[in-house]
Amino acid sequence: MTRIDDTPVHKALREALANALIHANYYDTQGLVIHRRPQSITIANPGGLRISIADALGGGMSDPRNFTLFKLFNMLSIGERAGSGIPNIHHVWKAQDWQEPTLEEKFNPDRTVLSLVLSQSASKKLAIKSSDKEKLAISDKQKQQIVEYLATHDICKAAELADLFGVTGARVRVLLSQLVEDGIVLSEGGNRNRTYRLNPQA
Repeated sequence: MTRIDDTPVHKALREALANALIHANYYDTQGLVIHRRPQSITIANPGGLRISIADALGGGMSDPRNFTLFKLFNMLSIGERAGSGIPNIHHVWKAQDWQEPTLEEKFNPDRTVLSLVLSQSASKKLAIKSSDKEKLAISDKQKQQIVEYLATHDICKAAELADLFGVTGARVRVLLSQLVEDGIVLSEGGNRNRTYRLNPQA
């Protein structure tokens, strides 16, 4: 009964499975189906919801179709209280920065489907992509500044550029390495005495 490898996601998945078993209509011809894919889990149980989807998402209300199963899972500490399951799952998924779970009803035959996506939300991915673009734009601007400086100064060291632009020496060396790879800048000398100048053939 004591789990030492537990996580909030494991608890939420157990609760999702328990909810499906508790609310399933076992007199229906369809069975309970779970699809596990690399980035998602879908749990579909026979029978529609006995409360509205809005009430299920809001929490605090429950009408279990199989009350004995509900009591059994409750004794096993799966599901803290009636009506808390779906909101708890949403809370855990939000804490993981995963896409919001979806709950829907299908008819003929009646089914309740909970879809759990195990990846970041679209807005989060967009924010990351925007951040990457901003970083790339900053890098391009800094490299252009280095090229403009070298155009008026025959030779310089990384430390000189770091002081000039107010960035770390490590950052300047990364930018210079990229410029060297692109063939725009030439490097000469060892690590301590390495100098940089524009490639006249660039």
